[in-house]
Amino acid sequence: MSIPYFQDITECRLSDAYDHEAPLDLDLVRFNAHRLANQQLLLTKRSSINNWDKSDIDYSYCLSIKNDLFREIALMKLIINENKSLLKTISRPLKLKISLAQKYFLYLNSNEIWSLMCKNTNCNNTFYQCLDQSNETIFGFQPLDGECYTKFKILLWPCIMDYYQVDIHTLPSISHYNNNIEDLNKFSINFSHSSVQLFSIAAIRNLNNYSFQLLSYNNQLELLINKLVENIIIQYQGQYIKAEQFTKKHLQILANSMIDNNHTITNNQYPHGLYISSDESLFIWLMGTDHFRIISSSTTLNVSNVCKKLNTYLMFIDNYLNQEKYSFAFHSKFAYLTSNIRELSGFLIIIHCRIFNGYYQKLLENQLEKFQKYLIYSINPFELSTIIIRNQHLLGLNENEKLLRTIYAFLIVLNNMKEKLSNVQLVK
Repeated sequence: MSIPYFQDITECRLSDAYDHEAPLDLDLVRFNAHRLANQQLLLTKRSSINNWDKSDIDYSYCLSIKNDLFREIALMKLIINENKSLLKTISRPLKLKISLAQKYFLYLNSNEIWSLMCKNTNCNNTFYQCLDQSNETIFGFQPLDGECYTKFKILLWPCIMDYYQVDIHTLPSISHYNNNIEDLNKFSINFSHSSVQLFSIAAIRNLNNYSFQLLSYNNQLELLINKLVENIIIQYQGQYIKAEQFTKKHLQILANSMIDNNHTITNNQYPHGLYISSDESLFIWLMGTDHFRIISSSTTLNVSNVCKKLNTYLMFIDNYLNQEKYSFAFHSKFAYLTSNIRELSGFLIIIHCRIFNGYYQKLLENQLEKFQKYLIYSINPFELSTIIIRNQHLLGLNENEKLLRTIYAFLIVLNNMKEKLSNVQLVK
């Protein structure tokens, strides 16, 4: 016994003419999924289930029912999760996320859907937990742990490949990106007066067996970083400062390198300390969520130099950790994607641009809108005349791709502005 309606709407959704950006009617899907499920359960002499929104449904009762049931129950739950976000203002990436998730989910057969629902990662995260964490970033799947990409790759990989137009099967796993730095030289942009006040790249790293949870007065990581500082390479020697010794200057450095300034500064759980090199171009934040934030920065847009310094630093730290029998947590396909997405795993690329008048600000915003897939911007809460430009999360790309796509986009923004402003002085 099957309901023809489901076959009809499924074929419609998979057709090229179907508008995948139009949200599905959740109430109609829910009603028909309940109806189909209860009909099938009656055939197996099981009691009907009234609440399919529960997270602990025992699907073992459904083993003998038809393929349509798997597809529609799981699709209903998928849509329910996605529509939690529809209460908020819908942005273009969120619509695209709904389109891709539904599109590729509907291509799956019943066994593949069943497999998705039954799998857990080693950290005990489920497919639906990934969906519960969806937000307005790209197609919305949060890497609760690096393994989720492999465990749920039958859905996640097609979404990533479709969005970024990359082949994940041949995507290299690269932790050190210095081989690609020469690609940045394709852009030659020289401002007589640069509008860039600060350019920095933060490499966010956690260690294997450290879970990105708040520390419970555990100083093991702080002892490790103190030993690291004692052995730091000569040209980057500096000092390590504990959180209780922070000055206003240290808080400013912190604000320049974080995502949520207010939360970070007011929450006494983190950071635990800051290492500053003697020339103040390299930093290590020891965060209270058991991870490092390793930052290379410059007051000019010297991309190549900043990248090389960061790479040198990362290699040194990585080698030192290996000597101490530690290692960075690493995913085989997507490099460093083991952290909570709110902390931004992988690279966080930050550029501070000075705004000296309304025309310049509007011009900058117009250019940034063209690259909203890669760049976001906000106003520096410490310095209202400065706009902060950061990379998007860019889930599913290795660090080479994250870095190059973000830098390319920003350099094109600057190049377009240079052409429009012509001989106008950018900074007074």
